[in-house]
Amino acid sequence: MRADSNKIALRAIRNVLTGAKPFEIDIGSQKVTCSITSLAQESWPSDAGGLVEAEDGPWPVGVAVECRWVEGSCRLLVEAWRWTSGQYIHDPCIRVRTRNREVNFVNVANELEDAEDGAWVKLGVRFFITKPKTHVSDEIAELLNAGMRETLANSQIPILGPNTAELCAVEVPKGTLQPSPEQVFRRLVHLALLKLDFIDRGRTTERGKPLIDLSQWLTASQIQAAGPGEDESVDLPGTERRYWGGGIAEQSRLESFKTGNHWQIFFKRTSEKPAAKKAWKLFARIKPGDWLAIKGLGGKHDLAVHYVGEVVSIDDEQGKVRLKPLPVPLYKGKGPTGPGAGNWQNTLVPITRPDIVQMIFGAGADVATGSVAPAAQAQWDDLPLNLIVYGPPGTGKTHHLTNDLIKRFQREPTKADLIAEIAEELPWYQATAIALHDAGGKAKVLALQQHALIRAKYATSPMKAPLRQRLWATLQSHSVESSKTVKYKSRGGEQLFDKQEDSTWFLAVDLPDELREIAKQLKAPSAGTLDDFTFVTFHQAYGYEDFIEGIRPRIEVATSEEDGQIAYSLEPGAFMKAANAALRLAGYEGSLHDFCTTLTPEQREAQFLNARRYAVFIDEINRGNVARIFGELITLLEDDKRLGGDNEVIVTLPYSKKRFGVPPNLHVIGTMNTADRSIEALDTALRRRFDFRERPPQAELLDFDFEGDIELDEMLRAINRRLERLYDRDHCIGHAYFYSLRDRPTLDALKHVFRNKLIPLLQEYFYGDWGKIGLVLGKDFVRRRDAGGKPFADFEHDDHDALAERATWELYDIDKLSNVAFQRIYKNASDA
Repeated sequence: MRADSNKIALRAIRNVLTGAKPFEIDIGSQKVTCSITSLAQESWPSDAGGLVEAEDGPWPVGVAVECRWVEGSCRLLVEAWRWTSGQYIHDPCIRVRTRNREVNFVNVANELEDAEDGAWVKLGVRFFITKPKTHVSDEIAELLNAGMRETLANSQIPILGPNTAELCAVEVPKGTLQPSPEQVFRRLVHLALLKLDFIDRGRTTERGKPLIDLSQWLTASQIQAAGPGEDESVDLPGTERRYWGGGIAEQSRLESFKTGNHWQIFFKRTSEKPAAKKAWKLFARIKPGDWLAIKGLGGKHDLAVHYVGEVVSIDDEQGKVRLKPLPVPLYKGKGPTGPGAGNWQNTLVPITRPDIVQMIFGAGADVATGSVAPAAQAQWDDLPLNLIVYGPPGTGKTHHLTNDLIKRFQREPTKADLIAEIAEELPWYQATAIALHDAGGKAKVLALQQHALIRAKYATSPMKAPLRQRLWATLQSHSVESSKTVKYKSRGGEQLFDKQEDSTWFLAVDLPDELREIAKQLKAPSAGTLDDFTFVTFHQAYGYEDFIEGIRPRIEVATSEEDGQIAYSLEPGAFMKAANAALRLAGYEGSLHDFCTTLTPEQREAQFLNARRYAVFIDEINRGNVARIFGELITLLEDDKRLGGDNEVIVTLPYSKKRFGVPPNLHVIGTMNTADRSIEALDTALRRRFDFRERPPQAELLDFDFEGDIELDEMLRAINRRLERLYDRDHCIGHAYFYSLRDRPTLDALKHVFRNKLIPLLQEYFYGDWGKIGLVLGKDFVRRRDAGGKPFADFEHDDHDALAERATWELYDIDKLSNVAFQRIYKNASDA
């Protein structure tokens, strides 16, 4: 290890900075003009790791680089820097940063430690643009880094490794550079500009038109899900504007703020206090058009808003924003609390929770589209997230679902609802064809990615492939055979597309009539009622693949007798579709996988505040093998285990390998017939996670006049009292068996119900034991049969006599019974 590596490094850094001259570079299609301004001379460090000012000269002077392009600009600071802690302590480095964050650094000394005299050592600049602490999913991280590699490859800058580009080579021990210092400095700025839009995703509008268009690799929803890099503030989902609360620190400052229409940070930029650093870091996120409330705290929780304004301009150096006053009622009351509320004692507070935005900024605030007013949430207070309606047969469980509960999940549809509903049902190639037709018949993939139908299709798709890749595969596999530009071999199904030399795709044939009709629907105004629910019925063959996700066969449409074939695709089940629908109702446009991987728990919780509700209705829930059907859901269904909950649980699904959690605005409501003995008891683990609501027989609903003075309500009560004694409460009979007689209150209709419904049910209950049926209905319905003569064949049997005395029963002919027979079922019946 060289003892003079720090000295050589300082020479090399000084040489790089001497190359700072005005220049122009091309990045993509943009020409960037860079002007140079020297920064103030820094004092010599107190502990420079073996460096001495008298021997090594003054500390290198940094420069500010003003970069300008058409409709955009930014300011970069390039300076000598040194590690102040860790394993590289005192090592001299080159650092490139904006006013609020580091873009790149090169640890020069570390690279030179083992070099020999006369050697040329290459210095690398890392271009890997995501770190674990950014909370970006692996999928989005890989897409971003792939985009960075592709961008770098087009810049003609040498690449040293998977995540490192070559800055220059340094001669040991002189510190001279190859190529020239001017070229090295240009390359350093070039690399910083390439990287800037990737690490500042979501903030590019602050610099005007971005140099790098991330939508080549990420969809709009993925860019939103990827978040604002490592910054702590977060955009309110579904809006462009951000909302802030700025403190006054001292009462004397308030009047100048109000009269001068501005707000300013109290701390100096040079302050090392953690609160100051945090305030300045958040300040860097403010942009023109944001709304800021000047706030003061009175007591521990009381909050007073003194002024609300729109940010007009920003003074970065002084931490000051100019404001245009807004006619908003000034809030005074309890300070916001709970998850996602932020710390209102801080100098600057990003306000992201929709209910708090509404509270502070009023009705003019642009909050998430999936939210509803808190007052509207009252209708859900009596409805648990997980509910099973249970009872004997005929008690109206399904009727309660369809006529009472389902109505809560119906509303006026929006255009976004219509698009999402259509997208979910269309195959990829049809959705792509409609989007292409809507774009005038031709478009590039980048434009198709932004189409609302394509975004909605991708959000509901279980496939893990990036959207850009998914679209290219769809277009190529369904391109016409005669295409001269598409060389794809695995074509299948309908052939609709072709590609021009400049990669513009177009419809090679007329849009089929059925797709033309769907395209019209997308433009038509929404009408009717939208169902925010899914209805399924469990049965013995129903499985995990039907409910969550599974691989399903599908038949590709054949264009000739030879090319029709079966293909397999991963399809979402009923519950997966419902979970995605619930997420869309909360105002999130991306996929459930992105939601689970790119947002923090606090952000996930805030997303669902006041969100609309969605439901999965499961009829006959205990007819299926619930443990096999529900799989991971047995754990995820609990209220506190849902997304944003106190004990949130997110799992990886076995087929798609995507991350999955249950939204807290998704209700699971089932019905259970307690008398069905063809099934097993409901799984205990699942039973613990549901509320149970009994639907008992309601004999009072049968209090209507009936032919022959038969009192149906009293008859049902008497029958059920006897069934409880002979069997149990779960095997009573519901009022629905007789309720239909309200429209036909005749004796013949009653006989029809007994003959075809009631007596077969009792036979099922008592396994054909007519004696017990007689105990329920009486001797008018069941009589003992006297065989007469010898009951058995001539045969000696040990139990011959006992068996000969055994009673047998038979049913009277129902059609011959009078009204009196039915009256006797309940007359003189005991209430005990």
